[in-house]
Amino acid sequence: MSKPFPLIALALSLSLFAAQSVKAEDETPANQVHFQVSLSQTVDNDRLDVSFYKLVQAPSPQEVTKQIDQAMHQALKAIDLKSDDYVVQTGQYSLNPNYDKNRIISHWQGRQQLNIHFKNPAQATQIISKLTPYLSYSSMQFSASEQTRRQAQDALLKDAIQAFRHKAQWISEQFAAEHYRIVETNINTPSRAPVYAYARVAMEKADSAPALAAGESQIQVQINGKLELY
Repeated sequence: MSKPFPLIALALSLSLFAAQSVKAEDETPANQVHFQVSLSQTVDNDRLDVSFYKLVQAPSPQEVTKQIDQAMHQALKAIDLKSDDYVVQTGQYSLNPNYDKNRIISHWQGRQQLNIHFKNPAQATQIISKLTPYLSYSSMQFSASEQTRRQAQDALLKDAIQAFRHKAQWISEQFAAEHYRIVETNINTPSRAPVYAYARVAMEKADSAPALAAGESQIQVQINGKLELY
């Protein structure tokens, strides 16, 4: 008389195989749709970065250093370093020899930079006019301050999330899906949107007041994700 154990084992094996087949069919991926929502807003620029420099050429490095130091001290004395409207920082300092055709040092050249970060650009015209007798203007850049950018991004993000959810609902309706589920979401808030407006400066004379136009910056929020329809 044969033992029934092998038949029982075979029956269990077939049942397990059938259960796995049903489970595999249940896990078949639903239709997936990738989509994106993008919102933008313009804000007034409320930050101004201005760079000045002093360039000196002299027979000796000592003379170059002396003239640069004198110019910087005079410039810093001309403005209020304790003001809450701007921050003053001395920048890169370089000192290099210049050679003639015989590779002999003909003279020395030095350059130092001074950067001013204006929290209140309205103060810039007066301060720039005080510095131009001692330093040369280098560059100017308007932008939105971190606080202004963050507030605009927070408001945009709230609207973008609502628009993202609305678009998910709309897509499911267009595909005539009974149900949908958002299975993936990525939020992108660019840290420094480009300044598309302009900054203008005119300093034909050392004592002339520069003409400034702050312009606007663009703040962007992008949300992309994946929708599952079933």
